[in-house]
Amino acid sequence: MSVIGRVARNTSWTLAASLWGKLAGAIFIIVASRTLGVVEVGRFSTVQVVLFFFLFLANLGFSQTAVREIAKDRARADEIFVNVFTLRTISAGLALLVLALFLVWHPYDGEMRLFFLIMAITIPTTVISDSALGLFTAHERLEVPAKVGSALTLFTQVGGITALLAGFGLREVFVVFAASHLLFAAYNIHLVRREFSGHRFHLDPTLARELLRDTLPLGLLIVMTIIHGKVDLLMLSKIPGGTSIEVGGIPEFVAVGCYAVGYKIFDSVAVVLFALRAALFPTISAAMAENSERVRSAYMRFCSAITLVYGLPLVLLAPFGARWLLGTLFGDDFVLATVPVIILSFAYALYAYNAIMIPILINSARLMRFAGYGFVVIFLNIALNAWWIPEYSLYGAAAATLVSTIAMMIIKLRILSGEFAASAWFPVPGRVALPAALALLCAMILSAVHPVAAMVGGALIYFAGLHFFGVMPPEDRALLTRFISRLRAS
Repeated sequence: MSVIGRVARNTSWTLAASLWGKLAGAIFIIVASRTLGVVEVGRFSTVQVVLFFFLFLANLGFSQTAVREIAKDRARADEIFVNVFTLRTISAGLALLVLALFLVWHPYDGEMRLFFLIMAITIPTTVISDSALGLFTAHERLEVPAKVGSALTLFTQVGGITALLAGFGLREVFVVFAASHLLFAAYNIHLVRREFSGHRFHLDPTLARELLRDTLPLGLLIVMTIIHGKVDLLMLSKIPGGTSIEVGGIPEFVAVGCYAVGYKIFDSVAVVLFALRAALFPTISAAMAENSERVRSAYMRFCSAITLVYGLPLVLLAPFGARWLLGTLFGDDFVLATVPVIILSFAYALYAYNAIMIPILINSARLMRFAGYGFVVIFLNIALNAWWIPEYSLYGAAAATLVSTIAMMIIKLRILSGEFAASAWFPVPGRVALPAALALLCAMILSAVHPVAAMVGGALIYFAGLHFFGVMPPEDRALLTRFISRLRAS
């Protein structure tokens, strides 16, 4: 099978699972918003985001290291798997210990502490499941993680929705989540025993030390990425703010609840980017070992196309539909997130510009340098949040995320330029200005009719303009068309 066919097949599975996961997650948060209200959604989101840090403390990049190394040499899959799993088990134990100390130190109320204790079971179970499914990912059998992940989503999200509709609260929802993770961890152990029964798994302390050493830069990258993406929600839950927006400020859990649904919208919209990046990871790992110039060319063509078909229309049309979308899906209490959603649309457009940089950097000899620069950006993000949240609350958090995202993208591009020994920057075609202007004009006119009409009409004009004015180079358009056809066939 050709590379594009293999990537399309893997992307189709990852995309299908991601679409289902995002849809179920969006429905869950909509139901939670309608049944529990903005404060309880804020409490739910606080538990999720804090736990997210401890889950990644338990990972520290070991999953990505296993996929990267097995993809390069599948004959060593047995020994790599068991040694990485051993290291992850140790890190999971440390994460549980740190979580316990965190709960002792932090002044959460009794109910919040109970929520954390219930969800603590997801730390070891996630280690088991991720390690097991990583074997299939490294062998480019992404249909297995996709199916198992979709089933887990069914149990957690649909089970949580059922609990809410039955009149239960957050405690019962978290019990459903924890029980589902425990059940699927047991099933994933069964999968490995069944599919890899002929493999000889043995622990090699020397290899474990080598993997730990190789994982350190990647672990720093993972920690950095998570802090950059979640620190705004964490700080919103700790810092009273919003005195310039409302008299007396905005309560912390209200700010977190509104901001979290804004993130949920973009996570759903960006599902294709995330699925494609996950599907490309093993392919890029193998390709970087053979021909980095080929990877550079593919990266520039792909990211340019994604910027045109995803990033720019997102920025252009978000202002016309953000308020309507928030009010319709989540309720009037959540329209406070309108301005942050518009600000964050620029950040997510930048993610399109560098959509597959992370898989390349993971395979780069300059990974440690990037991690070092990245932590400077993290401190910038934290400083801006600490400065702006007291006065602007979630508005300030969104602005801090945008500024730090711009800084992070510049660093990524400079590091990649050094890795490729050629510029990783690529210009957006100037001819896109005319379709963009026509789309804006159309959206402004149709906004007097309805926000949906503005978004749909603007999008149709924009994409028609891309084709009519020949904005995308013919070879890139042909590549994108070929990939979509393969994706549809898969």
